[in-house]
Amino acid sequence: MLLCAIGAVAQQTQPHQTSPPPGNGTKQQQGSDNKAGNPQPLPNPTVHTAENQPSPTKEKPGTQEESQCILKKAVAPDTWANWALFIAAIVAAVIALRTLKAIQRESGEIKSVAEAAASNAKAASDNAASAKASADVSQKSLALASETAQKQLRAYVCVESACVRFPRPDVPEAQVHFKNYGQTPAYKFRGWIHTWFAEYPLIEVLPPAPNDLSKGTELLAPGRKSIFVSPKKPPLPPHYIPLLGTMKFTLYVYGEVYYTDAFGNDQWTKYRLIYGGSAGTRKVPGKDEWLLSPDTQGNEAS
Repeated sequence: MLLCAIGAVAQQTQPHQTSPPPGNGTKQQQGSDNKAGNPQPLPNPTVHTAENQPSPTKEKPGTQEESQCILKKAVAPDTWANWALFIAAIVAAVIALRTLKAIQRESGEIKSVAEAAASNAKAASDNAASAKASADVSQKSLALASETAQKQLRAYVCVESACVRFPRPDVPEAQVHFKNYGQTPAYKFRGWIHTWFAEYPLIEVLPPAPNDLSKGTELLAPGRKSIFVSPKKPPLPPHYIPLLGTMKFTLYVYGEVYYTDAFGNDQWTKYRLIYGGSAGTRKVPGKDEWLLSPDTQGNEAS
């Protein structure tokens, strides 16, 4: 835009070329006539005197007219308007450049702010992820610690010992001793015991506890014991007494106990013991009783 304004002003102020002074064409024509072969008489030599000597400082009429024309165009209203337009264009160009630089500077600042905001957002996201991971680890550690504490402190009721006695040779009596090995009480402790005679290994399903079997409830404190007793009723027939404790006629003692620990969780223990079978019969030293050994199956606990 600035170059266009300069070119317009220069075109308005450029002087117009003047036509050649009169007389030149006539001289050229005369020269042509001379060349055509028409001799002309030579002019008499002119003697320059002080009266006919041209003044050295007198300007030609054409040069003076050109100077006056240039001066008139320079002070003409149209020329001043062009100069005003030229100056206005320069001012507008300067303002435009300054505005462009300001816009570029503000754009750079906005870009820097946006980059800083993005960096802060990423840092915040990373911090949030790290905090969540730490919280998850802490929660898992707390849950693990709580679970470990419960496992260490809860009640554990298991079989401490078991034996079979013979108040009569035909009436074997099974006794199972339970003990709370945990550090807190076993609430609502209850259970049942049953006996069965069969071959070993067992090839049949042991019947469940009869519905009329007594199932008492008690509080079993840490270290306290409870004894379940099951005598044979009715007594054994005489011809089975010699077979008792062999592979053909093994005594199975089994049952279940239930209780609630200090944390409100229901727990249970299943047991199955044998007199005979692969373990044989073993008498307790110094006592009139024989050991009951755990079977290979049927012993589970929560």
